[in-house]
Amino acid sequence: MVYRSGFSRYALMGVVSGMVYGILMGLFNQSLIEGILMGILFAILFPLCMFAVSLFTGRKYAKKRAAIQAERAVFCDGEATHNGNGGWLFLTAAGLEFYPHSFNLNRSEYTLALTDIRGAIVKSNHMVVFICYGANVEFTVAKPKAWAGQVNDAIARLQSDISKDR
Repeated sequence: MVYRSGFSRYALMGVVSGMVYGILMGLFNQSLIEGILMGILFAILFPLCMFAVSLFTGRKYAKKRAAIQAERAVFCDGEATHNGNGGWLFLTAAGLEFYPHSFNLNRSEYTLALTDIRGAIVKSNHMVVFICYGANVEFTVAKPKAWAGQVNDAIARLQSDISKDR
């Protein structure tokens, strides 16, 4: 299952950002008409650019998904932000795997073994992952409730498999 932000989310961000940008440009240039026009232009261009970037990265990570699926099961994946770095998050049979996109200065991949995860909850638009050794890791994702549910289901499957082996 691929979780992504839809165009409506980008459009909402564009309208809100466009209003702020329009007000600031109107004040800066001392022209109400110019501010309104700049705000409308920004509100149109911002969601289009964000949606284009989303499609571009989605296609790029589709290849990555295929490569990972050749090695292990992928339960879900989607756009994510971790420590301010945008990229793609995969929940696999091995755990959580974050691959940053090339727009970041920090391109370090981050992996977290499923055996090290105690659970996941939702906090605003973040998924907070609790780790066995006391730390928490946050990911900003689309549909965080679905992500947290998938992580908790994967942990339950792992624990069930471990108890069957004993």
